[in-house]
Amino acid sequence: MNRDKAPKVVVRLTQSAITDIVNQANYYSDNAPKQVAVRFRKSIQTAVDHLAAYPESGVMRQVVNTRLSGLRMWHVTGFPSILIFYIYRQGELTIVRILHGSQDTQSILEEE
Repeated sequence: MNRDKAPKVVVRLTQSAITDIVNQANYYSDNAPKQVAVRFRKSIQTAVDHLAAYPESGVMRQVVNTRLSGLRMWHVTGFPSILIFYIYRQGELTIVRILHGSQDTQSILEEE
């Protein structure tokens, strides 16, 4: 399929996902060289752009929370412990959370 003819995907980040990005970038700013936080934000944008182009790329995740049916997960390049959890439905890509893999992601997602 010609990429120019592909339907446009609407990308929406939940408030929780935005907070996740800010918190993780702040963590890197406080605990790593400044360029790590900048690279993190660029890597998040690259990952979201990829998912907008190929929304079914991520691995399906099983969750009990029915509001999250169809949930997928994607690793952020350069930050393998950072996971993007998203749902793609009817032309809309919703970034639900962006979490560090050491967190109890299952419990956090069930509470969304």
